[in-house]
Amino acid sequence: MRPLNVPSDLRRHNLLHDESIMELMDRPTWAEWLQVAGVTGIDPDAGTHFSDSALVHAAVVDGVGVAIASIPLVEAEVAAGRLVVPFDIIIRRTQAYYLVVPQAVADRPIVNVFRQWLLSEAAQVAEK
Repeated sequence: MRPLNVPSDLRRHNLLHDESIMELMDRPTWAEWLQVAGVTGIDPDAGTHFSDSALVHAAVVDGVGVAIASIPLVEAEVAAGRLVVPFDIIIRRTQAYYLVVPQAVADRPIVNVFRQWLLSEAAQVAEK
């Protein structure tokens, strides 16, 4: 097993790239991550490219390489010990999510309860 103690150790690892629906996602790239980490000398396009995010997920769990991932999408594997987050370098995105309901039901109590629960869950994720 090759060590992964500092970001520059990535030069000895297979970078996994998620290229699913690239035009619709504001997803961090290895080039961006390496720049934020201050790492030079690594080809940000090297490694294995996937057109399906589920394949990237399976590959990283199987030990094929290292991937950039959204923490909420991998936290169960991290908690179970199947994955580790080797560095605390986080790239925040400008994406937004919206709760949209028909005008006819917007004022129903159940919609408000769901909205409040959703906002509470989002706030907890944002704190991580």
